[in-house]
Amino acid sequence: MAAEHMADSGSDALRPVRRQVLDHFWEIAEYQDSRRLEAARGMIGELRKAQEEHAAVGKKAPAYSPEVSYAVTRLVRGLASGRKAARQGFSTVLSELLREVPAVPVEDVVTLIRENLAVSREEKGPMFGELFGYLAVVQSGRLADCPAQSLVSVFNLLQNLRKHKPYLQHIGVQAMVQVFQQVNEQTFTQHLWPLVRDELQTGWAACSPETLFLLLTVQESFPGTVDRAFLKKHWRQKEIFHKGNLESLGQVVLASATAHPNVHAVCRLILTRICEDNANFPAFWDRIVDTTLCSASHERKQLAFRFLEHAVPLLRADQISAAMSPSLLKMLINNLVYPDSFHSAAAKQLCHSLAGFVRSCSESDRQLAVLMALLHKPGTIHFDSVTKTQTVASLVGGLNADAVLEYTTWLKKVFLTGTDSDEEIKEGSIESHRRWASNQLVHIVKHPSLVRTEQRLLDVAKFLFLHAFFKVKKTIAGDPVCGESPTFPLSVESSKLAAQHFNSVLSTLGTMPSFRPDGARNSLPGTRANGDFWVYSLVQFANCLLLDQEHFEPLTPLSVEWRESWEDMLGNVEVMRTSAGKGCRVSESFQLLTLNLGVQMFTDAAQVGEILGELQTCYQKATEKKRKSAKGGAEEDEPHWVEVVVEILLSLLSRPSHLLRAVVDTVFRAVCPQLTRRALQLILDVLQPAGPDAAENHVTVEDSDEEKVWEEEDAKDRLTANGDAGSEEESESEEEEEGDDGEVDEEFKAKIKEALGKAAVPQTDDDDDDDDASSTASE
Repeated sequence: MAAEHMADSGSDALRPVRRQVLDHFWEIAEYQDSRRLEAARGMIGELRKAQEEHAAVGKKAPAYSPEVSYAVTRLVRGLASGRKAARQGFSTVLSELLREVPAVPVEDVVTLIRENLAVSREEKGPMFGELFGYLAVVQSGRLADCPAQSLVSVFNLLQNLRKHKPYLQHIGVQAMVQVFQQVNEQTFTQHLWPLVRDELQTGWAACSPETLFLLLTVQESFPGTVDRAFLKKHWRQKEIFHKGNLESLGQVVLASATAHPNVHAVCRLILTRICEDNANFPAFWDRIVDTTLCSASHERKQLAFRFLEHAVPLLRADQISAAMSPSLLKMLINNLVYPDSFHSAAAKQLCHSLAGFVRSCSESDRQLAVLMALLHKPGTIHFDSVTKTQTVASLVGGLNADAVLEYTTWLKKVFLTGTDSDEEIKEGSIESHRRWASNQLVHIVKHPSLVRTEQRLLDVAKFLFLHAFFKVKKTIAGDPVCGESPTFPLSVESSKLAAQHFNSVLSTLGTMPSFRPDGARNSLPGTRANGDFWVYSLVQFANCLLLDQEHFEPLTPLSVEWRESWEDMLGNVEVMRTSAGKGCRVSESFQLLTLNLGVQMFTDAAQVGEILGELQTCYQKATEKKRKSAKGGAEEDEPHWVEVVVEILLSLLSRPSHLLRAVVDTVFRAVCPQLTRRALQLILDVLQPAGPDAAENHVTVEDSDEEKVWEEEDAKDRLTANGDAGSEEESESEEEEEGDDGEVDEEFKAKIKEALGKAAVPQTDDDDDDDDASSTASE
């Protein structure tokens, strides 16, 4: 018919096909999907334009333009081509052309397919082309509007073609199912049911994956035709997924592995139906997946991975735990451990899919079910380390706020009990579990993508501080931090590790943007929503532990002098808080430095006590009102308070503590506007020492203890979260200046300001009168 149409088109047939259409024929065969689809859209647009121009002439015959006729003929013939992705591209354009140009009769296309492609049933190219041609007709959605004769004709052709060669079965049966989805029940019962009835009555004895796929689809689309009575008569049970049918279902699933590496459509349909069947799901999974697939051939083992990948999004939390069974997890771990194993790629794909599911899932119990399945036996808390992947880290990074809270609670339990399960604790595993749990607690604080809540962050910091420096003599019921005590006493190593991890958490909190509603613009980093520093809340917690001798006892005995220094520090902080409340930025920075040094009293009381005394003296001088008397001359030899502060900050920079370096950075920004020449020179002397004692006086910044332990833990457990390192690397910029006279002129000050960056920008906050009185920079 199409040939007759072209012959009858008269002089129009001689009109050349526009160049834009011809060029697209080469591009729709490209391998690259984006280029192929772009060319398909371009061709459809040109052909639609050609048809509109033809219709505008007003001729009743032929119904469609010669260019459209040429395109249809060439598209049909091109389906037999094995060039690049010609078959995919040509069938896509043919389907869309039928949809966009209704003037092209479906019968014309079917006739062209039979004349050009059905010439040899022994050549693979034409056979695939014929099947893709009928599939294009089906996917155009035009069959439902065709006469019944055309519908039956196409359906019969598909039926015969899929039975001709085994490798055509899978695609052919999917095309038939798409036909079912386009017709109503009356049309199906009258015209299509007689064509498939015999196959669907064969029962389990002759059931293939394609037959079961047709049966399940017909049952779902036309339940009045395939009802319980039909199933009981021909399929033994009134329900396909009855326990009595599980063995037969298993045989069909095994047979579907011939579609490897793809998953047969019947498997997806089985999973969708069985996951909704709460009663039969456990038996189905145990018998078919665990018992059958996990112990079968390579193709069938890979099918087990794909089953889990497709099933997890459909399951409840308790079903996920059952689906991630010991057999599957052992197979998963083994294939991840050995990169050259047959299923290594499938195992990695499964892990990637699980991480994607956790990110997209909004239910915390389902998220945790996936995570805990990997961490509990036969999985391991060291899953990422053993498999050399970032699977657990990716899963943790996708948890929502509720799941993170539950995971944090579980990590605390692991730390306290020394185990991740209720099984008998093995000797030597307690320290390993505590090290891992402590490390994970730090990760969930540092992880940038996790939702951060004040209470959770504070509880983690308090928990690590408590077990770093105190012994729990008696628990406090209901307290999220002090409600439980370690099942086994903490070793010195565990307490030391908790202290290092506490410093790491405190460093993160100290550099975190303010939680205050008005934002970080009006607050220093490390500020809570109520305006308090995080470290202030932790110092208050530490003081409560010290005062509550009934429930807590310091791991290291504290002397009377220590407690006096502690009380002095607390008193000084309260005075500073009063001034800071009036908007005094200097008081706020002194408070921050004092509090952090106060925390360090638990590890280095001797040196910290001396620094705290000097710091308090500096604070008093920084906030005292300017004296109008002439006594100032007698104090010219006494260093300015900001110079002493700079010396303190420089000494703290030399300490192996990332926490103190972060604090120094924040404090220096606040006192920078108060710098004098001598203070600037102190900084210069450190950056560019001179003289015979330069090497001894030069400040060397070493890696901090918490940085070292962080690197060690990462090497042991490889539990980094999306590349988030445990500590930041600090670098010092060296400025080389000319001249040896040591004078600080205006040009030199400008270079210093350039080196300091934003820290050199004067603060715009309104300080109180005490600060104004002490602003003597560069005088």
